[in-house]
Amino acid sequence: MSPVDLLAEHKQSISPPDFCVRLNALVEKPGVSISDICELISQDAEMSDRLLRIANSPIFAFPAPIDSIPSSIAMIGTRGLRDLVLASSAVSAFSKIRADHVDMRAFWRHSLMTGLLARQLGKRARLPYLEPLFVAGLLHDIGLLLMDSYYSHVDDGLECVMDDALLAQNHATLAQVLLADWDLPDNILLPVAYHHDAKEAGEFSRYAAIVQVADMASSDENAVIPDELWHVAGISMHDLNALLPQVYEQVDGLFPVFFAQAA
Repeated sequence: MSPVDLLAEHKQSISPPDFCVRLNALVEKPGVSISDICELISQDAEMSDRLLRIANSPIFAFPAPIDSIPSSIAMIGTRGLRDLVLASSAVSAFSKIRADHVDMRAFWRHSLMTGLLARQLGKRARLPYLEPLFVAGLLHDIGLLLMDSYYSHVDDGLECVMDDALLAQNHATLAQVLLADWDLPDNILLPVAYHHDAKEAGEFSRYAAIVQVADMASSDENAVIPDELWHVAGISMHDLNALLPQVYEQVDGLFPVFFAQAA
């Protein structure tokens, strides 16, 4: 079954909600005002509350509390806020996928750890846009959920039907197809698609390399990361080790925000 065929089976449950479609179109509209964006976001009280909780979380560590959506936009930016809305909505949608062989709490904790670590590594590397790294890290493994759902009849999970290399390639490709349906930009799509082979991500190979490092370190903080990957990412083992304690604290603070049911 191709990624497109597998995606079609879950199309209704994992399609982006209308709110996200409208917000994405509005953010990309030339001449859009902050008040226009705020008006749309204010129509969803739950999302507004979640965004404020994220804005006041340790991930940003702003010096003063953020108490309004306009303040959030002023500090995070329109596209950064859009990325956070899409990430939050995607997590809600993908959490509904039935994956019998996946510990969902552990899965999302690893995903959040990867996103937060990728963001902090990008900050250390002085990359201009950090939210795409967070979103790519957060959503990098969603293809595994769909694949596990499809192979739910296999008692021992995906490892019984494909080797590690094929599993890595297939779940990353599936995630790319899925997220393209959410109209996410290439600086998120390509790091997700190539988070096991970052050098193939073209102009976003550095972003993909940072997500790959974050994924490996989030799975095993003693993981052996190839010198070539450090070079592409533009960071070092020293950077990683310095950031890990801080990121562990951020995971504990943000997990209940994104995953209320799992918390």
